[in-house]
Amino acid sequence: IFNLRCFYTTGEPMQTIVFDDLTQYGYRLASRQKGLDEEHCVVILRKLAKFYATPMVLLEKSPSLKENFKSGMLDETYVRSSERFTNFMSLHVRTFSDMVATWKGYEEISEKLHSYCDSITKELVETGRPIPKEINVFNHGDLWVNKFMYKYKADSSNVPDDAVFVDFQNSFFDSSGCDINFFLHINVQLHALKYRREFLIETYYETLQKALSEMNYGGIPSLQEMQDEISSRDLYGFFSLYSFLPIVALSKEDSADISLEALANKEFARQKVILMFNLTC
Repeated sequence: IFNLRCFYTTGEPMQTIVFDDLTQYGYRLASRQKGLDEEHCVVILRKLAKFYATPMVLLEKSPSLKENFKSGMLDETYVRSSERFTNFMSLHVRTFSDMVATWKGYEEISEKLHSYCDSITKELVETGRPIPKEINVFNHGDLWVNKFMYKYKADSSNVPDDAVFVDFQNSFFDSSGCDINFFLHINVQLHALKYRREFLIETYYETLQKALSEMNYGGIPSLQEMQDEISSRDLYGFFSLYSFLPIVALSKEDSADISLEALANKEFARQKVILMFNLTC
């Protein structure tokens, strides 16, 4: 993790990046292949709620703050101008669609996926576009398992006690439904996602409500309002499923040669995406 700090020399501020090795404090990454169990998810969602609370209070006092953080991963200008990005996303969806077509009883789903892919740019723009009257928070913007580190209880190497977020280059103000759907669909073990999803959302909400109340925030949203907002952003979860989960699931050996430069080669990208989905599905 690094911090951007201002140091003053002869009265003039100078921005400086200060790096710190978090492993010396006992923090480490979780396994991206295994995914996160309920305990690991609870730590992140509680931390995320506290991370959101302060910017919500600041934004209430200074609404103009969000003007400096409007461009997330699915920023409309970026999506419409980056042919490489949309082509790679299209490759993901086409590959997945063709695979689903071989599953008996899922032919209609395959057709819907192909239809989605036919208008992939429009779909991605709609996924990232702000929705009026949403509750704005400062989204991390890229909340997958390599972007947070855990510290574990002294008497256990498997029970997480704390976590820190790293790499905020994609952060933006928008609905918490963006981060939360992204996080749930790309990191969480299937059992926890299927059977403990509502509990996880309630855990997040309880921590957010408490933090906002302690800071005298006006108009704290209800649990139902928060659930509705997360549901309204389900497409963010779908986006993470087809775009990031297959990459995250790759072994270190299979992902070692992946880079932006390598993926510019269409045949290399095609073979990697086929491998991703064969391993994931």
